[in-house]
Amino acid sequence: MAYDGSVMDDTCRTIFDAVQLSVRDALGGQGAGGRIGVAFSGGVDSTLLATVCDAMGYDVALLTVGFEGSHDVEFARVVASEMPHMGGRHHTLIIGDTPDFGDVYESVLDVIRTDDLSWIENSVAFYHICRLARTIPVDVVLTANGIDELFCGYDAYRRALRECIDTGDAAAGTGRSSPADTGTDYAATAACGPAQTRSSAADVIYGVMRQKLDNELRMMRAIDKVASLCGVSVLQPLLSEGFCRAAYDIPLSEKIRGPCDMYRKHVIRRLASEIGVPRTSYQKRKKAMQYGSGIHKAVLKIRKRPAA
Repeated sequence: MAYDGSVMDDTCRTIFDAVQLSVRDALGGQGAGGRIGVAFSGGVDSTLLATVCDAMGYDVALLTVGFEGSHDVEFARVVASEMPHMGGRHHTLIIGDTPDFGDVYESVLDVIRTDDLSWIENSVAFYHICRLARTIPVDVVLTANGIDELFCGYDAYRRALRECIDTGDAAAGTGRSSPADTGTDYAATAACGPAQTRSSAADVIYGVMRQKLDNELRMMRAIDKVASLCGVSVLQPLLSEGFCRAAYDIPLSEKIRGPCDMYRKHVIRRLASEIGVPRTSYQKRKKAMQYGSGIHKAVLKIRKRPAA
């Protein structure tokens, strides 16, 4: 099914068009019908990206990694089963089936040379995604990295707004909110892109956004090096300059609605609903890849081992 955006509201259409353009730019000369992989957890971001790529005519392979019984493995299986256009195209690598997890960890450390735990865990996860890609085979994997940064997906955005209230920031427009409030009072002052009237709360949010984007871009460059060990290219179309610019101009009220907003990314969830992403996916709250796959726990075990 092709989604042309004709029944979407203007904000969803802007994002939909920006996703398609960024995917085309990222894939360059690879036209519709080409086989690509999408790093897939079943969450709204990766499922939305896979659905858009499928609608664009690409032959999409959904790639999931994790330990048996982990959240990502189980949840991705459920969501993939609810995606009629993806039948038979969901591939899973159970990390327990690869006994060299410790060797992969050491190889990743040699390549990225950092002690940042999040970078290490994400790099280990993407190494296994690229290993899975080679077995299919596909040599290009797309990721939905960027949505959480640009659409306030992380809990850090909610905490930042809470701090604005706790420090008595009247300009935040949230002074009337109670702990049980859904945060709707925030909408009036949150609806400000960089070209609109700014509030102190908006400045805080954009500050967090810049930090998150900077970290994500640097981390993905490290992951590129890890992917090259498997001869696979990992592309991040939703971290492109064009997509960032389009997303940055979306009003904050479409992204986060206050310090009690546990879901966030509202316009992304609405777009996902419009284009046929399963409800199971777009109503699910965020769970980071390293936690959902079980990789965080496995990496911590290795780091606790006594030095040889």
